[in-house]
Amino acid sequence: MPPLEQTGVGPGRWGTSNAELGLKVTYADIYNTRALIEIAQSRDDDTLEISYGTHFFQYLVETNIYPLPLYPNAPDTVFNHAFFNDAPNALAELLPPDAQHALFIKVIGVPAVAKDCYLELVMDGEQDEALRT
Repeated sequence: MPPLEQTGVGPGRWGTSNAELGLKVTYADIYNTRALIEIAQSRDDDTLEISYGTHFFQYLVETNIYPLPLYPNAPDTVFNHAFFNDAPNALAELLPPDAQHALFIKVIGVPAVAKDCYLELVMDGEQDEALRT
């Protein structure tokens, strides 16, 4: 069994103080994460600004948390919306005191949902490409 690592996937810019741009989190909220995937798409299909160049981005890089932008509407992007929409939310099971936040936070236990498969990210910064296997 591979080591337990966490990947955050969410809309827009991570670490912003403006909720319309993304997720208001601090380093203390995500320090156990290995990767943060910023879904760069708003409800009206505009591309959201990601966190490259921000102080938050620098914290991620310095602490080996890998930021990855995802542009779901780009022609070469493959993104399985149904997996994220249909997967059950494990938040209440893992953190019962936080179950009331399940409308806003979705925790997906990939091995439980995808028949013992794991999320694996492969990134090449020089080629500016990534894939999930």
